Amino acid sequence: MKRACGAGLILLLLVAGGAPAHEARPVAASITEQADGLYLVDLRAPSSIDADNTPGITWPADCRVRAVHLVRCAQPLAGRSIAISWPVYNPAVTTLLRYRTLEGATHTAVLPPTETRWTVPAKPTASGVIRSYFRLGVEHILSGPDHLLFVAGLLLIAGSTRRIVLAVSGFTLAHSLTL
Repeated sequence: MKRACGAGLILLLLVAGGAPAHEARPVAASITEQADGLYLVDLRAPSSIDADNTPGITWPADCRVRAVHLVRCAQPLAGRSIAISWPVYNPAVTTLLRYRTLEGATHTAVLPPTETRWTVPAKPTASGVIRSYFRLGVEHILSGPDHLLFVAGLLLIAGSTRRIVLAVSGFTLAHSLTL
């Protein structure tokens, strides 16, 4: 029986043809702030995209393309949306976006083929950064059973609320320092 299953699997692998997949290389857009409201733009599409379906960027209404790679906006892009637009159809390609500010901060996003709109991150506030890291921490803990079992173990061992807070805080601090 095992021999027949093994032979059947080998036969299946030999007979099966290659399965076509969607394009693995992304559309890549790099937007670099040159001065207030002035952006250097580099948009590249994989060679598998037909020339008549080369994507473009849809800018906010107050933005004007000044040259092939230069865009001027009356208002900063931070906090506003841009979109990848396809002249014929969206060929199910991922988009990699990179935005660099005048201050040197870099924001990167990977949009799956189903998303074509991206909101350029606004300048971070202290409360926004705290919320973001808190959300990431909660998502991290909830992402695996080992994390949940660890927290459950802490709750069982610690006993009192005070000891639980101290244990979780100590673990968080130690974990942060090791990272």
